[in-house]
Formats: sequence, C-alpha cells, structure tokens
Amino acid sequence: MKGPKISVIIPVYNVEDYLEDTLNSLLNQTIIDDIEILMIDDGSSDDSRYIIERYALDYDNFHAFHKENGGQGVARNYGLRYANGEYIHFLDSDDIIAPDGYEKLYNVVSQGDYDFIVGNVLRFNRYNCREDKLFINSFNGLKENTKLTSINNHPPLVWDTITCNKLYKRDFLKENNIKFIDKKIFFEDLLFSIEGYCKSKSFVFSNEYFYYWRYRANSSSVTQQNDKNLKNFKDRLKVIRLIIDLIKQYELNDSTLNALYEKWLTHDFILYIKKIDTYPSDSLNELLDEVLDILSVIPIEIKENLNSYCRIVYEMIENKDIDSLLDFAPLEYKLKIDPDMKLNLNQKYLSLIDFVEDSLNENLIAKKIDMDTDEENIFIDFEAKVHYLSSKHPHKINAILIDENDDEFPLEISGNQIILPFDLIEDKQSLKIKMRYYYGSNCKESYLINTKRQSIIFNNFDFEMGIGLNKILVINVREIKDGLVNIEKISLDNDLFTFEGISSIKFDDVTIENVLSFEKISYPVDFTDQRFSFTIPYSDIKNSLIKKWELKSIYLMKLPNKITFFKQNNEIYFANTRNKILISDDFYDNSERLFNINNELISVKKEKRKLSRKNSQLTEKNADLTQLNSELSSENKKLKKTLAEFKSRKVVRAVDKVKGYYK
Repeated sequence: MKGPKISVIIPVYNVEDYLEDTLNSLLNQTIIDDIEILMIDDGSSDDSRYIIERYALDYDNFHAFHKENGGQGVARNYGLRYANGEYIHFLDSDDIIAPDGYEKLYNVVSQGDYDFIVGNVLRFNRYNCREDKLFINSFNGLKENTKLTSINNHPPLVWDTITCNKLYKRDFLKENNIKFIDKKIFFEDLLFSIEGYCKSKSFVFSNEYFYYWRYRANSSSVTQQNDKNLKNFKDRLKVIRLIIDLIKQYELNDSTLNALYEKWLTHDFILYIKKIDTYPSDSLNELLDEVLDILSVIPIEIKENLNSYCRIVYEMIENKDIDSLLDFAPLEYKLKIDPDMKLNLNQKYLSLIDFVEDSLNENLIAKKIDMDTDEENIFIDFEAKVHYLSSKHPHKINAILIDENDDEFPLEISGNQIILPFDLIEDKQSLKIKMRYYYGSNCKESYLINTKRQSIIFNNFDFEMGIGLNKILVINVREIKDGLVNIEKISLDNDLFTFEGISSIKFDDVTIENVLSFEKISYPVDFTDQRFSFTIPYSDIKNSLIKKWELKSIYLMKLPNKITFFKQNNEIYFANTRNKILISDDFYDNSERLFNINNELISVKKEKRKLSRKNSQLTEKNADLTQLNSELSSENKKLKKTLAEFKSRKVVRAVDKVKGYYK
C-alpha cells in the first residue's frame, strides 16, 4: 500500500493553550488526506496528552504517541521511526502551516530530483506578523523556485537554521543518517539544518510563506530566565562545536564559511554575551574559554569587519577583560539608539569605534508617534532613526505617499510632522508612506510603521490607520453613509454566529475585514420592517492566522455592550471599536476562568449562608415576637378583666353609698 505524501512529526510538551490551533491548521490543509500526523507527547504534565488522544480518536490520519520527557530532538527522532511519508516535516506544536502550504511545497519538490524544499517563514503573535532577520538574511536575492545544488550556491543560507520550514525527502534523511542530537539539548535544529545543506546534492527554495512561527513572550521569573539563558548559551556553544566538526568533512567555499562565522559572531554569540551581567560570576571564566576556543578557528579579518560594538566585545573576550565586558556588553541597544552616550572605556577600546561606518549596515526605522487633524489635513507625528547614527548628524528626510497602484505623491514635512491632505486620499483605497533619510552620500528608506490602530471620520469617509505586515502603516479609506446600525443580539449555534438588530435604513450586506491581512468576506443581510439579521460562520474567523477581524457596513455599527462566547480554549468577543465592531478570537486560560467562576460561586455561597443566618435570626425574632404578642394578649385580657371587676365593684360601692344617703 502506498504511503502518505507527507509525514508531519510534532513533538508535544505542555502546550495545551496553543496545540489545538496548530492541529486545526493541519485539518485545514488542502491535501489533508495525503498527510499523516505523528503527535509525540514528550512527557507532558498538562492537558496536551489528552488533546492529542482526542484528535487521534477523531481523525484516522492523526496518531498519538507517549514517551518520557527527553527533549524535542529525541521526540523528533522517535517520530522518524514511525513515519511512512514520502517527505518529512517537523512541526513545532505551537506554530501554524498556511492552509495550502503542504500542497504548494509538495507540488514543487516532487517535480524534481530534490532532497528537500525550503519554504519562507513569518513570525507572528496575537496581532501582528513580521519577517525575521534570520530569513531576511537567508533568502535575500533568491527568486521563486530557485534550484540549488550546494549551499555554496547561496552562502547566506547559513542563516536558515530551523528545520520547520522544510520538507525533507525521507529517503534522503535515511540514506545520509541525518538525525537530531539524541539527548536533551537546545538548538538541535542548527546542526540538523546545516547537515542537510552540506549533504544535499539538490534542493529548491520556494518564496511562498509556508511556516508561521509563533512568538511567545516568556513569562518566567527573572531568575528562571537568567538560568535558562546561561543553559541556552552553553547548549548553543556545544552545537556550534559539533558544526565545526561537521563542516571539516565537506567542501564549503570561503564565502560560505565566512558567512557562517559572521553569523556566529553577530548573532549566536552576541545574543547571549550582551546578557553576561546576569550570569553567575563563577561561570564566566569557563564560558569565555569556550567562546575563545571557537574564536580561534575564525579568521581575524572576519572579526575586523564587525561593527564597533562587536569588535570591542571580542577584543575584551580575547583580553579576558571580564570587568570591562560586564560593564560594556549590556549596552548594545543603548549604543544603537544613542551613540553619543558617555562610555567608560580605555583608549584601546575607544579607538575601535566608528559609529558612522556602523550605520551603513543599519536600516532606517521610521515610526508614527501620534496624529491630529484640522479641516483639511491629517498631521502625522513621526520619528526617524538610523541605528548608530547620532541625531546631531546632518540629515534630510522626505515622505512619499504610495497608493494601491504604486503611484507616488510627495508629501510636505514640517519639523517631525507629515502633512497628509484629505483631498489627496479621499479617492484612494489603500495607502502607505515611504520615508527617505539622506545623510552624506547615503540614503536609507523604509515604510512608516505604526504601533497603534486609529480611525478618523471626515466628510463621510473613514480613514483607518491600520498595521500591516512588519507593522507597516496602512491607511484604508472607506466611505460611510449617514445612518446607524444597532446590533441588539448575537447568538452562537452550531458554529454559526447570528446577529439581530434594528436599523431605520435598509442595507444589503456586511463585511468582516482582517486587521492584518485586510482580507474581506461579505455576508448578505435579511431586512424586514427595520429589523435585520445576518450570519457569520465561526470558521471564517478562526481559520485566519491573526484572529482579529472588524465588522463593517456602509453605515456606522454599534453594540449595546461587549458580548463574549467561550469555545474550548477560545474566548470570542465582539466589542465597539474605531467606528466599527471588533471580533477577537483569543486563547484563554480555562483553569483560570474556572478558578474565577469557582471563586464567584464560593462568594455566592457565602452570601447565601449569610442570608440564611439572617433569615434564621429573623425567624427566631419572629417567634419571640409571636410569644411576646401572645403574652401581651394574655396580659391584656387579664387587665381588661381586672378593670371590669374594678368597675363593677366601684359601681356597687357607689350604689351602696347612694342607698345609705337616702336612708
């Protein structure tokens, strides 16, 4: 029987918050029937182990395995033993595959005699996607479906150090005995990836965004994070030493070797050296000796071509000048933004500084800070900066509006403010602003980026200041007609949201628009006697990478209040925002929610007990009052009887007195 086209191997370890999102991205694949999914539970202590069992029960091509914790590389090797696919993909359990990702890559790699295919990568978090330095460096200059016979064909590929963006031919891995380091160690991808590049006779690159790599902020304590950083650094050094042993066996040309050395010096080492002040002091000598051992194989001219910061750091390491290193290494980012800062360095280190030269290898960063309007213009406050270049350095800045047709329109700048006329943009749809920064004979350019979504209504137009890929400011313009759509109720049944409300003005459809991709989906509206309803499938919202949408119509839309739904580990809510309605589908901590609900129940029970005690006290008081009333009634009867008797006796005495008088 013919095996599947692709075996997807997923190591799973304590990722219950993200795992279903990852597995659902596989269910959404256009060639899901040609894929087998091997989910390797690596000793999870959370609900991840139960989640993979549920998927294995529900879907025939999902298979669950359980093993003791041994690390990601060991779990991947375990999965390789059971894989039957023509190609192998290693997927991390919190990441996402584009819906047609496997189909597109398979169609390319299977058409040639390729050992593997490399796909493009985007990093993503809750609201945004961005390209990563690793892959910008790796793939710069490569065209779509570029065939390569060696990493020497394109040396920057040494920056591509993950395995998750590749489909490997299973026979290629088996015949070349390519496996992950079979012990618990971080950065096992670095060795596996470079080994694949070294042993391959033919591979192909696809520029399609195939792999979406989730960025998760670390929530560990400072102490835990510092301990992890130290272990990470040591593991990275161990893996690099294994790479040094590996590349001795293969004919890598000088360009490839130099690119690899430069990556180690500017990325792999610096990433951790700049945190050196957080490591235990008794570990520093041993750590620096390990770095020095690797530095000894790197040609001196590579170090001499580094920027000022790196040259000084490695000079300090070679001098074993730990005290100076502890003071200077943590200053990397501060130096980038303020090269004029005072440095407490001796002259031999100061002589290595040339920040203007360093700036030539840096990008322009231009940010929208704020905005304001008058009756004719939008005023965009901005700041523009080239790292390592002093703000005092003479420079000039231009701003150019780019429309949806890539036509350019120069904009006026006053100080640090861009002037954007309303009449220039009212008839356009999607706009960006390109900034050009001139200093000396150099020119840097980049799109203006945005960190805050805003919206302005002017002359019945809604000018939306959105955030696109790489945080680029995207100005979308839509016309709004006078009128208000009031949504009174939203219900969820069988994964279908139904919206009901009232509007004095008839409208035919509504649209949801993704806040990142600006993808639009429209839905028809049923309208009868000022009442309306429409439906939106939940799948349209949840299947997107960034699960943030805005609900819009040709009129303004309003909700009476925020409306929230819960499905498994997802919280879906609808809320008023920026002249439209935000639809947000987020992960939530179910245990925390249950904890809060439980606390609420406990509070209710406490209040109930208090009321019960008060009722009991009131009942007792009522009984006492009843008894007292009974006693008072009895006493009253006695008093009445006594009074009657007294009156009777008084009358008799009076009669007797009268009788005595007449005698």
